[in-house]
Amino acid sequence: PPQTTTTTLPSAGALPRKASTIRTPKSPNIQPDGYFNGNPIHYKTYTPEFHSSSHCLGDNFGADAWKYRSCHFRNFCFDTSTQSFVLFTSPEQHNLETAMQNAKLTEFTPSFSLNTTVSIGGINFKWGKDHLHMEWFPELRSVEDVKSIGGYYTFSNDAVLLPFHSLAGFNPGHLVWDDFLPIYTILTMFNLLDGEKDLVLMRYKPTFLQWASCDRRWNNAQRKPFCKTMLKKFLPLLGQSLEIMTTQENVNVTWTEEIRNIGATNRSKYVCADNGAAGLGMLTDHGPKLHGWKKKDYEMTQNFGRGGMLYEFRNWMVNNIDIDPFKQISKGPYKIVF
Repeated sequence: PPQTTTTTLPSAGALPRKASTIRTPKSPNIQPDGYFNGNPIHYKTYTPEFHSSSHCLGDNFGADAWKYRSCHFRNFCFDTSTQSFVLFTSPEQHNLETAMQNAKLTEFTPSFSLNTTVSIGGINFKWGKDHLHMEWFPELRSVEDVKSIGGYYTFSNDAVLLPFHSLAGFNPGHLVWDDFLPIYTILTMFNLLDGEKDLVLMRYKPTFLQWASCDRRWNNAQRKPFCKTMLKKFLPLLGQSLEIMTTQENVNVTWTEEIRNIGATNRSKYVCADNGAAGLGMLTDHGPKLHGWKKKDYEMTQNFGRGGMLYEFRNWMVNNIDIDPFKQISKGPYKIVF
């Protein structure tokens, strides 16, 4: 079961959001029931219009389309009992998916289909065939499951839930260009970076541990540097910290004192975000190439015309650590310390 605590937390607070391990509700009219990895949540009763949906881009319509596909989800949920990411299908969606399986009726791949897959993280093609383990999609369940429970918890702030697998986060270069850049890209791709949404990152830990990945180098004294050390140092560039970013295996759910006193904790196993996203496969700086190690890497371009976005990516990260990205540095020497 997930790590669930009953720490008493304030109903509100005044800690700066970018430096805090507990995010506070933006609306004074919402009192949180508790916190999911430091993000305020409150219970919401099921209504008939509740269901999940998706919108996917980047499809190349081939057998390896999952490597290129990125998806935006509505009502993207996490099951705290099974540690699973979940989408809830409506009866209408189920009927549509069934109809689309009939080749005589349809000869296209709709962007809104839930019968699809993505890559949960950037792909390192030095993994060989092992890179196929990156194919992933949230578990699909009937919306009747939420109806039978009676409701779900939702983030009190407008939030984006984004699971990702770290390609090689122990290396600062890989961390920025193979994790952070794809995260920024998918957020901008679906207009989820509007300054009002809280980013709820979760590092996805797969059952198969990829070579040179964070899962093999998290805190292993025999394999320095640690992934944990690098993420702790660099996560502020995303407005994050290790205290509010866990894996799916060790989520931290806490309850306010008011909710504990009336015995109203754990009313549902589901925590849902209005928005979510997944599919970082080809959004890295190298895409299908090997970082320029092979001559054939130069037979195609990956970042052509991407300069403006890379500059915006830089400004976004600098702004997340409360530095004016447009302020000129007037004195030297200049030193960049990692």
